[in-house]
Amino acid sequence: MDHPHQPSHPIRVAAREIDHALKTVADVNPSFMTTPDKAAALRELAVLEARVSELRLRVAADACDVAEEHGARDVGAWTAHAVRRRRADCARELRLALALADRPVLAAAVREGAVNLDQAHVIADALAALPGDVDAEVVDRAEVALVGYAADFDPTDLHRLGKRILDV
Repeated sequence: MDHPHQPSHPIRVAAREIDHALKTVADVNPSFMTTPDKAAALRELAVLEARVSELRLRVAADACDVAEEHGARDVGAWTAHAVRRRRADCARELRLALALADRPVLAAAVREGAVNLDQAHVIADALAALPGDVDAEVVDRAEVALVGYAADFDPTDLHRLGKRILDV
């Protein structure tokens, strides 16, 4: 039996472990870190943030039952209410969650921390903006290309590349 204090699903166990790890450093002062350690920590935490966000979005993409059970229009609206966030932000994240569910290359890159959420939004939007008559194989190649570009380009540059991805 699943008890509220002892989650049994692997995703909830992972959330509990992440929470525990964060509690162990809650009172640690970064002032005493070396400059290289601070730089490394900033990069590592950004990657972890993207990975945790991808996991949350993966759950959200499959959580329409949560919205239904609580009488919410969709899981974005439910999330906004449940965690007291702006509805527009939650709606935008739900669109990304659903896009990641349909875009395995992009989802894997976010899951691995190779693409951050800002980049993922831009890539998903660029792919969604492609004309409807573009062959699915071309869209898949565009996805692979944009994910590859994310290693070198920020969201602004990715947006420009995405607008011209069929020309590249």
